[in-house]
Amino acid sequence: MALGTRRLRRTDAETPEHLLMTTPADGFTPDDRSATADRLRRDVEALCAVRDRRVGSPGHDAARAFLVARYAAIGLQPYGDAFELPYAEGGLRFTNLVAVAPA
Repeated sequence: MALGTRRLRRTDAETPEHLLMTTPADGFTPDDRSATADRLRRDVEALCAVRDRRVGSPGHDAARAFLVARYAAIGLQPYGDAFELPYAEGGLRFTNLVAVAPA
């Protein structure tokens, strides 16, 4: 096994349906906000399809744009003016994605 990786095991009780339960906010239908196993699988597959996601790469930018679009699509609100919260550390520039679930 490569350094920094580990295998995850899942039991039947740990399926996404059991882990993620959502309650639609006002103005949203369950289809807008629900986290179904199929929807989560499609999101993960879309992110995995972007091969090179190293910081600063075009793939990294594409993955970030995908996540920002999904946050907005499921009704999350940006923290402040935008979902993207840039910062610098050790001479490198990074961007965290921060979202707030509506009350």
